[in-house]
Amino acid sequence: MRRLSGTPWPWVAGRSLWPILFLLGCGDRSAQREVLRDVEGVPVEFSHDGLPLIPLRGEVLLEGDPLGLPITLAVAGGQAIIGDAVLDPAVHILDLEGESALRAFGARGEGPGEFTSSPRLIQLGEGFLEPGLWAVDPAQARMTLIPLDQMGGDPSETAPTVTPLGLEYPIVDLKPFGSGFVAWGFFPGSRLALLDGEGNWTSGLGPIPAPAALDRLHEPLRHRAYQAWIASEGSRVVAASWRSSRIDVFELAPSERHGWSYGPHPFSPDVHIPESERTNRVVFGSRNRAGHVGVAVSSEFILTLFSGRLQFGFRRDMDEAEFLHVYDWSPAFVRAFKLDRPVRAFSCEDPSCRAVLALSWTPVPAIVRYRIPQ
Repeated sequence: MRRLSGTPWPWVAGRSLWPILFLLGCGDRSAQREVLRDVEGVPVEFSHDGLPLIPLRGEVLLEGDPLGLPITLAVAGGQAIIGDAVLDPAVHILDLEGESALRAFGARGEGPGEFTSSPRLIQLGEGFLEPGLWAVDPAQARMTLIPLDQMGGDPSETAPTVTPLGLEYPIVDLKPFGSGFVAWGFFPGSRLALLDGEGNWTSGLGPIPAPAALDRLHEPLRHRAYQAWIASEGSRVVAASWRSSRIDVFELAPSERHGWSYGPHPFSPDVHIPESERTNRVVFGSRNRAGHVGVAVSSEFILTLFSGRLQFGFRRDMDEAEFLHVYDWSPAFVRAFKLDRPVRAFSCEDPSCRAVLALSWTPVPAIVRYRIPQ
């Protein structure tokens, strides 16, 4: 398959294919993808033929209804911690080394131990207010310590530790960095934001991407178009774009450095401002495609969960991914791994990242372990 060309699609210029796509969208999704494959050579998903590619077969650790709708994942102390989009409960805990039943923490609400948005999970070490595994609620701009060592008792008897973030702007992703945090959010003027140990903004990090394709968008809208998932290691941070194939690496020590790559399948976000509206928002266009839907790092390499799926070919499934892309820290693409099922999130099981846990929704919600070859 060819990559995206600069030639406008017939359905954008003349909309001649819209009736066909509408009818196909009401039923046979595979037929819709076949039509799209023939439009100007634009693939509904990218072929990895010719790339260094290794197939991986997963080991299912848990599957079925007890997982709810798993959306985020972290590993701490031999346990898998899963954020549930349904928030009933908000967090599941699975012992990876034993046969213990799934445990639960948190619920929907605004009180202590409650959440109003899917929790982001981060592990904090010494030097912070309290080391441990925290669940970040972006909607309420606060963090809650998950009492992993007390999960065997009555949750009602444990008062959760809740720490508000001193932020003026909402965040989407947050990771520990140095003695504070690094975040992607709707901060003006920079790609990422550096926060102190209490979650207060201290400075911006890196420029907002400005490709020629988006030169009509002003800076805040370009920033939103390049929403990213982030991961940190030592003095290095990587931002993997959600609606683009771009990844950015920032290194603060021993000297400041910024590198980026669009990987083996380069594409930028397809967004625009509606002519009939004068709102501070972007609208995704007909070439809206999922890029990286997750990122994790070790001291040696960067792993991204790469989708590459076009919205008009996959709709609700576009944020599922069947490929792990490996980059070095320059960042240069090294190789890819082909998973045996589409997944929505992943996390390294240990600091070396030689094994990862992944969340799958197909055919039923499941936690799957993949071992990464040397």
